[in-house]
Amino acid sequence: MLDVDNRLKTESFLRTVFKTFDISNDGKITEEEIGKVLNALGRPAEDKETKRIGKKYAGKGDKVDWSSSDFLKEIAATSVTDVNLVEDFVFSAAFSTFDQDVDGYISPEDMKAVVKLFLPAKVQKNDEYIRDIIDRMDLNNDGMIAYEEFVQTVKETGAPDFFRYYDPVLKAITTLIGFLVYCMSFYFGIAAVFNCNYD
Repeated sequence: MLDVDNRLKTESFLRTVFKTFDISNDGKITEEEIGKVLNALGRPAEDKETKRIGKKYAGKGDKVDWSSSDFLKEIAATSVTDVNLVEDFVFSAAFSTFDQDVDGYISPEDMKAVVKLFLPAKVQKNDEYIRDIIDRMDLNNDGMIAYEEFVQTVKETGAPDFFRYYDPVLKAITTLIGFLVYCMSFYFGIAAVFNCNYD
């Protein structure tokens, strides 16, 4: 559960994103626009789901007041399923919302809340996984995380599993092959010694 400060910052971030998609600039959006926003947040939803959300929060004219706290809580609770869909302005909005002193950096502690905005629900409670992501973000080891470090690492976590695990798997296979070659050479070396003819 997000603490109050992070919940308010999350709502502020989502308001910034929704405002970008509010074409009529009236504080209301259509079901179609809800779908576009969810896509930009890396939370694509089927038409059935956007219609359900739209109907649940619709006011006059079948439009949704995107600044409603209850509506934003539902959007925040919708799980990220494809971080590769997240648009650059969404990363920027998230970073600037949590960059309180506007110095272009966020502390690792504050970054926990930001990272969770771009992770599937199933890993949001895995503190070790989140700590690992944040450790990887601090590329220059200065104890603070810059915007570029944040975006690069989040995009890498969204890479297909094959590429994410390719390097460790390749190293394991290489080690195994090396071990087998060693065992075979050892076996054949001993066999050669015992089969020697000492005429």
